[in-house]
Amino acid sequence: MLGRSSGALNGERAGRAAGLHWRPNPSTGFSMSFNLAKLPQDQRQAQEDEKGRLFEFWQLNNERAKGEASRIWSEKDKRKSKWQDWATEQIDALNPPEYQSLVKRELARMG
Repeated sequence: MLGRSSGALNGERAGRAAGLHWRPNPSTGFSMSFNLAKLPQDQRQAQEDEKGRLFEFWQLNNERAKGEASRIWSEKDKRKSKWQDWATEQIDALNPPEYQSLVKRELARMG
């Protein structure tokens, strides 16, 4: 069973009781997904509201994050071995944390 121990199977059974399900994932073997239908309506709605908020944030800030990531990336040759520390400082100074994540993701795509 793709190297899964009986402990993993027991965890899987416990997870199902909590509304978690295992599904095949070609790259890792298995991944977990949540069955939102088993959550109370208010929790499902809160998750949907958060997804909507994050999607709207992404739409409004994605281009700006790409520009910021490009600015940071463009300093790589100039700063050489000190670039990583400098880039980390630049990212840490960004707010809110969701924006930091957007910039980090863009930098990862560039690298």
